[in-house]
Order: sequence, then C-alpha cells, then structure tokens
Amino acid sequence: MAGTVGDSTYSRLHSELDSEIANLDEEIEKIDNRKRIDTDTLSKVMGLCLNLPKTYSEASDRLKKHYLHLFFSRILVQQRTIVETKVSPLFEVLIEDKEVILSSNWLRRQDSNLQPSP
Repeated sequence: MAGTVGDSTYSRLHSELDSEIANLDEEIEKIDNRKRIDTDTLSKVMGLCLNLPKTYSEASDRLKKHYLHLFFSRILVQQRTIVETKVSPLFEVLIEDKEVILSSNWLRRQDSNLQPSP
C-alpha cells in the first residue's frame, strides 16, 4: 500500500493543516479589518479636509491641536521652528501603500497659513 497514509497520520496532518488554515484566516481578517477601518477613517478625515486651510485658520487652538493629531503623532519644535515630525499611523499606512505622497516642494514665498512670507 505504498503511497497511502494511515488513519492516525491522516488525522494528525488534517488537524495540523486545519490549525494553520485557521491562523491564516485570522491574519487575513485582521488585515481586512485594518484596511476597512483605515478606509473609513480616511473618508471621515477627508470630509473634514475639504477646505482644511480655511477650517484650520478659523478653529480654536484646541481644535487646531486635534486637526494636527489627524496627520501627525509627534511634532518636535525648537526655537519656534518644526525640526521633526512623525506622521500618524493612518498616514503611515497610506504612505506605505503609496496612497499619499510627501513632498518638500512647497509654494515659494508662502508660510503655513498661506500668507506671503517676509
């Protein structure tokens, strides 16, 4: 009976494969949930961002802080100058998936509130 598997071996292999498949299914579900949450969150954020410069400039300091937390998890300021930033987890995923492109190619002679720089 070459090429056949006994009942005990079959049962053991079947259990091992079922366990591996269950683990893979859990991982797939986690990834799907993460993408779904990220997409839902992004839709909500983008709804807030339709006119972000105007909304931000008219917001209270407390709301401005919340707006910044949508995009950044950390902003390091030294002597009134931003020296380091860390993007929020949502945008890290978008950057990894190349859904968001970061650029330092800003408009010349414009500061952060779109007023001409001196």
